[in-house]
Amino acid sequence: MNIFVLVLILFTTNLSLSKAKTINYQETFKLKTYEEAKGQSSNYLGFIVKSKKIGFITSDIDGLVKKYSIESNINIDEKIIKNINVKFKITSMDTDNESRNEKLHDFCLDYKKNSNIIVKSKNICVYKDGSCVIDGEILIRKEWFPIRIKLKVNDAKGNEHLVVVGEAETGLKKLKIPDPSIFVAKLLDKIRIKFKVSLSMPN
Repeated sequence: MNIFVLVLILFTTNLSLSKAKTINYQETFKLKTYEEAKGQSSNYLGFIVKSKKIGFITSDIDGLVKKYSIESNINIDEKIIKNINVKFKITSMDTDNESRNEKLHDFCLDYKKNSNIIVKSKNICVYKDGSCVIDGEILIRKEWFPIRIKLKVNDAKGNEHLVVVGEAETGLKKLKIPDPSIFVAKLLDKIRIKFKVSLSMPN
């Protein structure tokens, strides 16, 4: 093998490795009020539960997280997301009702002893077809619980932008969260989690 061929192989190998660069992405999303968080279309992290009043009237309770941080390793060329870690303080969870927030933070999640909720992935998301399923864990009241998250990933704007939309379902009993129901209003067990983040990739 002559020197020219050797140099050419090394060059193309290094080029392919540079294209497959993995980015350690970190960002904190912060909003001041519930109204501002609810009005966000590009970035949000929320949860929905149902309340049944007087035995038959059912209504949704929409909760939002006003400040949360995301960290992950992203390789856009290989369409891989891994080591996802989402973290937020319990007190940043807002249901647009002060007394309800107080019961959520204190009675349900015991924020004085457990200040943060953390969600982390256990497997790799390969989104070659635009979607994937993440098997992860969520930390609630100092205990880890399994959670499965469905992701849709859009990189149509190229390697500078990534939009990730996700959803998951769990429950009060699965997470060992105390039931805050009162006589006139029963909180149903199912918890829906939804989020959307618009990620700008560094050059």
